[in-house]
Amino acid sequence: WLVHNLLYFAVVAQGLTGIAMTQTGGREADLFGWVFPKLIGGGGFLPLEHPILGFLELGQTERAASEALRGLHGLLANVLIGLVALHILGALYHRFIRGDDLLRRMWFGYVSPDLKRKQEKE
Repeated sequence: WLVHNLLYFAVVAQGLTGIAMTQTGGREADLFGWVFPKLIGGGGFLPLEHPILGFLELGQTERAASEALRGLHGLLANVLIGLVALHILGALYHRFIRGDDLLRRMWFGYVSPDLKRKQEKE
């Protein structure tokens, strides 16, 4: 449960730090032609001086913030790699140690036995 939820958090954080890093570096961040609104810095959602950003220690300039965000973005990439590895190990544990049907339940077209019985009664 913990690894699963940390994966969601890390994926969102990775995307946000990438967007903010790009924007504080002086470029627009876009996805398929849609330009993201500026997140951090001058004219952004949060100015660099905002108390929420204080714990990140991004620096006083957008250039310094871009470099700090680059480091955070790289750290998150390593965290994501580790979480994916843990997730894979968890799936292998369920398959080979516990011997339950976790992987089959995750696959396309799987119908639980309870749902099958319910459908047969109808």
